[in-house]
Amino acid sequence: MILYRDKALNIINSGKNISKCWLIFGADEGEVRVLTQKIIDKVKSDDYEVEKVNTDANISQIFLERSLFQTNKIVVVEDASDASAKAIENAIESIGQNDYLIVCGGELKKNSKLRTLFETHEIAAALNCYKLDSHAIIAGIDKDLRANGIRFEKDIPHMMLNLISTDSKVIQNEIQKIVLFLSDSLDKKLTSELLIEILSVNSEASLDKLFISIIFNKQKEFVDEFKKTSQLSDIFIIRAYQNFLVRIISVQNQLWKIGIENAMNTLKPPLFGKQRSDFIDTVQKSDVKNNIRLLNAAIQIECDLKTSSITETLLFQNILEQLCKR
Repeated sequence: MILYRDKALNIINSGKNISKCWLIFGADEGEVRVLTQKIIDKVKSDDYEVEKVNTDANISQIFLERSLFQTNKIVVVEDASDASAKAIENAIESIGQNDYLIVCGGELKKNSKLRTLFETHEIAAALNCYKLDSHAIIAGIDKDLRANGIRFEKDIPHMMLNLISTDSKVIQNEIQKIVLFLSDSLDKKLTSELLIEILSVNSEASLDKLFISIIFNKQKEFVDEFKKTSQLSDIFIIRAYQNFLVRIISVQNQLWKIGIENAMNTLKPPLFGKQRSDFIDTVQKSDVKNNIRLLNAAIQIECDLKTSSITETLLFQNILEQLCKR
C-alpha cells in the first residue's frame, strides 16, 4: 500500500488500522526518524520489545526468538537497501500476529525491490518522506505552533525556517523547546525576540566557546569551534552570537549598580553550572566597549549575509576570521 504523509499521520495518530509492516524512506531523514518514533510510541506497550537491527541481521530469526516475558516485538531495520529485500520479505512472512516491522531507508527509485514489496504486500505500507519545499515547511511550522496553543507574530514560521535546519526532526525538537519554554506563560505569544532567545540559549552550550574565542581573540580556538557548527544555519549562528553579546553587555552595565550575582540573576532564562561560570568570567575579563563594537559588527555581518551573492558560509567564516585577527 502506498501512503502519503497526511494520510499516514492520520492513521498513526488514530491508532486504528496501523499496518504491521512499514517502509519509511526518502530524502528527509529527519521525517523518517520522526514517523518511525511516532509508530513505536503509538503501538508499544509493556509487553512489547523494541529491537533495532541493521540489514545484516537475520531478521526472520529475530521474530522467532521470544523470551519468557517479551511476547511481542517491534523490529526496526535501519539503513535498508534493495540488497536486503529478500531477507525483509522473509521477515514479513514470519512476523507474529502482534509484531511490527519498520524498515527505514534513504532515497529509493520507483522500481526499487523494497518499494515494490511494501507497496504491493497486503499487510505492508510504503511512505516516501520527500524533502518539503520552503512553503510546505513554513505551513507545517505554522500548523504545529497553533496546535500547541501558541500565538505568534506572522513572520515567526518563516523566521524559524531561516534560523534552523530544514530537517523535520530538528524542527520538531525546536518546536518542543518553544512549547516547554512557554508552558508556564499566561500569554503564550512567540515574538521574534523571544524566538531568538529560546533557540540561541538552547544551543549556547555548544556555541559559547565559539563566541568567547571571538571576544578574546583566540584564533585557533575559533577555527576549531567553527568547524563544529556545520549543521547550523549561518543566520542562526550570527543571531545567537548577537544574543550572547547583548546578555554579556547587559550584565556588564549593571555591575557597578547591583554586583555580579544580582546582575546574573536578571538573565532570562538563567544560566547554570559551567555555562554560568564561563559567562561570569567573560563578563569580568572582557571590555564592554569592545563588546559593543563586536555587536555592531555582528549586526553588519547579518546584513551582509542577507544581501551578498557570495556563498554564505564562506562569507560568514571570512568575516569572523577577520574579527579574530583584529
